[in-house]
Amino acid sequence: MTLRHVFSFKDLGADAVWLLVQQARGIPDARAHSTFLEDKTAVLLFAQESFPERLCITAAIRQMSGHVVYLGSGSWRDEVHSYPTQMSQLVSYYVDCAFVFGLPLAPLRASRELAQIPVINAGSPDGMPLNVLADLACMYKHTDDFSAIRVAWLGCANGTLNSLIEATEYFPFELRIAVPHGSGPDEHVLAEARSAGRRVSVVESREEAVRDAHYLYAGCSGGTNDESAECRMLGNDLMRLAAPNARILLSTAPSCSTPVENGLLQSKASLLPRQAENRLRIHKRLLHWIFDNDQCMAR
Repeated sequence: MTLRHVFSFKDLGADAVWLLVQQARGIPDARAHSTFLEDKTAVLLFAQESFPERLCITAAIRQMSGHVVYLGSGSWRDEVHSYPTQMSQLVSYYVDCAFVFGLPLAPLRASRELAQIPVINAGSPDGMPLNVLADLACMYKHTDDFSAIRVAWLGCANGTLNSLIEATEYFPFELRIAVPHGSGPDEHVLAEARSAGRRVSVVESREEAVRDAHYLYAGCSGGTNDESAECRMLGNDLMRLAAPNARILLSTAPSCSTPVENGLLQSKASLLPRQAENRLRIHKRLLHWIFDNDQCMAR
């Protein structure tokens, strides 16, 4: 079987990203149980702690009757760096796939030739493709035509923004980015999108980004202090500039995102519960794509 690694949208390709989003919308119960992974074990290699990502991946695998081994930040990074071939052989003997979180994508891509099991980017500073796929499924639930969607990004850049920019190659929404000075997205990712004529722009103000937008992303807080956090808060003043019935998405855990007024976060405008639900769906469908053939995915 050909190994299917997933580091970014390009590893999935246009057909798979569309199919995953469509299938995520079509699953009636995100927490449904199956036996698809009953003979499989996944290792979670987390260079940084992330409670939401660990919880989601573990739940997805366990609900598919699989097994999970978790390794947090520790000596495994040095072992893999110093003995890549030997460690690849060792890991592949014990487990069937690996989810990696918190590492830059360059060393992951470099390990592609050595890997003997599928390697999945569960989240990195360079990209969060699975979370963005889940967010696109949230949008697709409300709007079938991606070309009619305007998305506003508010806050510092992170891996989610890089993947969101990359996603415009496959989903033709408009993306307006408002970031604090010096905290913009990856210049290579941005330049590639612009050269391809995609509707991605970095704008001067949050008001310009939000005007008539259908979806507002609370970006990364970027370690802002309390005073700057208050002035960057996503509140009703900005929501009034957005399109009617605009909705809010968080790009990271609530404690790390641009602050959102509590009333909005608790309102029907917030898609936070739907984001969690669709992440579970996307991880399950991705595991089918990793371990099954395309005919089985289409069932």
